[in-house]
Amino acid sequence: MDFKLIGQIIHITQHGNHKLKYIENSQPLLVYVISGEKLVEWNGETLSVKAGQIIAIPANTILNMTNLSINNTPYQAICFSWYDELLNQFASSNKQIIPKPLKKIKVETDLRDNFINRLSQIESELINSSVNDSRMNLMLVKHLFLELLIRLSSIGIVFKANNNTSISYQIRQMISQQPDKKWKLRVIADQFAMSESTLRRYLAREGQNLSQIILDVRLNYGLVLLQTTQKSILTIAQSVGYDSGSRFTHYFKKRFGISPKMLRSE
Repeated sequence: MDFKLIGQIIHITQHGNHKLKYIENSQPLLVYVISGEKLVEWNGETLSVKAGQIIAIPANTILNMTNLSINNTPYQAICFSWYDELLNQFASSNKQIIPKPLKKIKVETDLRDNFINRLSQIESELINSSVNDSRMNLMLVKHLFLELLIRLSSIGIVFKANNNTSISYQIRQMISQQPDKKWKLRVIADQFAMSESTLRRYLAREGQNLSQIILDVRLNYGLVLLQTTQKSILTIAQSVGYDSGSRFTHYFKKRFGISPKMLRSE
């Protein structure tokens, strides 16, 4: 579930043991493992996150991860992420008391029961809030995401906003709102009040091109849908802009090292 300008929450249930390669998060990410185990390969290390533990991942981290089922029990986890606006607000309001922002991945293994219980309660409250987009309800959602930031800071976990002002990042944010749209360079250039050639030059300076940005956004969103819904692979492919499941499967396997069908297999 995506709450614009506030954050996201997803609940993952996965059977079997499957490795995903080259996972990149543009926003800070918190994962609470409910059952099973998560293995994270990062910076030459392999980190283990067992049931009842959390892993905090700063923005713009690239890693490999494996979600493991244990004793025929599926891997389950709750994932929270925050958008820049809320993170900046939290930092400016609490800069005198909060610890320094997290610079590398951190696994927290010793969590109190009341912290874990509140995590689950926040998930339930956010799920209930997702059916109501009233202004009062959005205030509650914002409060819940802020509460979690406060609770994390009490155990030394503080996330820093991405605050990326690059053209490529802004385009990613734009495309993520409509990943199924047939995006054209001309349309995007118009949004930035520049010519197509100027936009190409900006992207080239950042080592990016529009085709790769579109591919990244679509595949990352496709991964979320595969892990959080029961939609067919064809339906997911169409939701992220592909006319056929086979084309989506080709790019997905090339990127993550596993096919959509295998990811869902037990």
